[in-house]
Amino acid sequence: RIHWLYPETEIPVFYLFVSGFQTPVYFNDDLIGIGADMYLGSDYEYYNRVVYDYQKQTMRKECVAGDVVSGYMFMNFPFASAKCRLIDNMLYRGKLMYVCSTLLDEPDYEVMGYTREQWQWCEKYERQVWNRMMDKRDLFKTEQMLLTSYLNDGPFTSEISQEAPPRIGTWIGWRIAESYMEHHPNVTLQELIANNDAEQILRDSYYKP
Repeated sequence: RIHWLYPETEIPVFYLFVSGFQTPVYFNDDLIGIGADMYLGSDYEYYNRVVYDYQKQTMRKECVAGDVVSGYMFMNFPFASAKCRLIDNMLYRGKLMYVCSTLLDEPDYEVMGYTREQWQWCEKYERQVWNRMMDKRDLFKTEQMLLTSYLNDGPFTSEISQEAPPRIGTWIGWRIAESYMEHHPNVTLQELIANNDAEQILRDSYYKP
């Protein structure tokens, strides 16, 4: 399906390898390696010794396809905005997650690396999360600690609450990208990826949870 979007893409060779509990997916120019020891199931006992509890959610064989596709997209379409505000990062990641969701036959919560309950929490409190981000004027901030809180993996999103799932900035970015595409059905996935004007996408998405 990626090849359908970008016909010039070379289909890589896939290998399984033992990563020493370090690397889920490895990419180079003509191959993709899948660290088989990173997908032995969330209840695999040895994981308790080498990873945090929140990381075990995505260490299941069901997560392989999502990790491969999302990793491939992020590798081939790196962050290209001249600005490094929260909104630029949110839309960059959200756009690619939106594209991944169209390429994968997986529930959205699996694509995001969430549990069903985490996804439902985001849907339930979407308006409150957005209003809090707006009230704090976080969208146009560039502080690294703030970006890390909203975008990086962890047990929760500290800028919102300890109940908020991690990476909620990416989740909101995905929702904005989805709203944008719903309002602009003639925009292709390739055009969405190529558009680095986060403010224009946000404005024209009419996003209002």
